Amino acid sequence: MKISQRYADTIRDPKPCKKAGFTHGRLTVLYASTRRLGSLVLYVCQCSCGKLALTVPTRHKSCGCLLENSRNAATAKRREVRKFTDSDIRYIRAANYKLAALATEFNCAVSTIHCIKTRKFYGDISEMSIVKQLEDKSALFTIATKVNDVANVCHRVASECGWWTDKHTGESLKGKRNVPEMLCLIHSEISEAMEGHRKNLMDDKLPHRKMIEVELADAMVRIMDLSGGLDLDLGGALAEKLAFNTQRPDHKLENRLKDGGKAY
Repeated sequence: MKISQRYADTIRDPKPCKKAGFTHGRLTVLYASTRRLGSLVLYVCQCSCGKLALTVPTRHKSCGCLLENSRNAATAKRREVRKFTDSDIRYIRAANYKLAALATEFNCAVSTIHCIKTRKFYGDISEMSIVKQLEDKSALFTIATKVNDVANVCHRVASECGWWTDKHTGESLKGKRNVPEMLCLIHSEISEAMEGHRKNLMDDKLPHRKMIEVELADAMVRIMDLSGGLDLDLGGALAEKLAFNTQRPDHKLENRLKDGGKAY
């Protein structure tokens, strides 16, 4: 076998030594070298991977490739992606469809709220004012139901992610969370939305969406999670407040234009 120049000057005798052919792990002894490690002679060994190594064959099992392969295997294991079964895929698709439908219905409820605020109605051929339509209790019930459905989803997600469980004891924190702390976290999301609007920023986690849009969504998630954790009827309160606001004198344009009226 041709020895590379790196090891050529270390060979004591071009003829095979007494230990030639000795195998330990992946290493096979070829020649004894002139170098030593303390009192131990270093040998030029052939590794099964094809590389040469200058080492004490009884101390090592490879040229270093064995350790490298084990590291690569560990890395590959960590990066291994779970193989989804057909039933998993069907479940995920059904969950995605349900969430998409829920998001559509919730956006309709939000549009209704906006219509009430502007005294306009979009998305329906009816000429009836949305304020008049809300006099029908079935419309209020629909809004309340959809909002509570979304609140339930937000709270379940937070619960399954462990935010309502003591991370040290595993004890449920239902009814034990620090409510003032959670309200301050809602404030923080609103402040981040303001900063995103002030600087016209895109969101860093969802870069295809505006920061104000995502931070307002975060605020809603926190509000609904808190509502679910405290067993509040957020949807019912929202529907009733909408109906109440339609009749408030201080919300009517003619009163807002008066001295002392609400400027915003």
